Amino acid sequence: MDRSCRLLILLLLQSVLGSHGFGPSAAGATAAFAPQGPTAVNAGSDVVFDVAVAVDMIPGFNTADAIIGSDGATDLLFAYSAEWLAAFSNVTTPQYDVGFYTQSVFAGGNNAASVGTGLVLGSMTIDTAGMAPGAYQIRVDYAVDGFSTLGLDGDADTLAGAAAYYVVPVGCGNGAPDPGEGCDDGNNVPGDGCSPFCQTESRLPPAPTWNCAGGLGNANCQARTRALTFTMVPPATAT
Repeated sequence: MDRSCRLLILLLLQSVLGSHGFGPSAAGATAAFAPQGPTAVNAGSDVVFDVAVAVDMIPGFNTADAIIGSDGATDLLFAYSAEWLAAFSNVTTPQYDVGFYTQSVFAGGNNAASVGTGLVLGSMTIDTAGMAPGAYQIRVDYAVDGFSTLGLDGDADTLAGAAAYYVVPVGCGNGAPDPGEGCDDGNNVPGDGCSPFCQTESRLPPAPTWNCAGGLGNANCQARTRALTFTMVPPATAT
């Protein structure tokens, strides 16, 4: 998308949000992602997150604006939940690539009456094809975009939340040896000696290093023990 198109979308967003007649005046609205993560997915596969939003500082909400994004993602697709479509009389048409993240979507809606304190907004599918192995985030963050809020009758909560996901090499985490792996302990959990990307983790001194049994097919990486040897010398006998 070229700069002129992005500018047009941002101006449109400002127009839409300005029509709600309120500005953010309180913090505390939460965007909760399920699974919370970190979630590991093989490179080239899809990872799906449900997104729920809830207010904290105000008693309910009847307007919502959320920019959901992921830096590093190559493509994503958003779909509203059935309960969101049933609760809101006016639902925002999802608008993609609005400029705050590598990939993002603007979603939300407004309603004549409060819809309560929390609701599932929808689901986000991230296509990891072409993404390099690594740690990524999906998030909503008013501090970054200046738009994401839940509001009620002239008041608003700024909206924020995030979840982590790992894009890992195909086969990493299956507990079996694969070319290029330094270890494979059968999971994609960090801090256990074998990283989520199947490389032996380092530990800072004076902690012992990890022993991943040559890095192939081991069930668990074990902390390598250090042996200390010394010789006791009896004190000299007085004469």
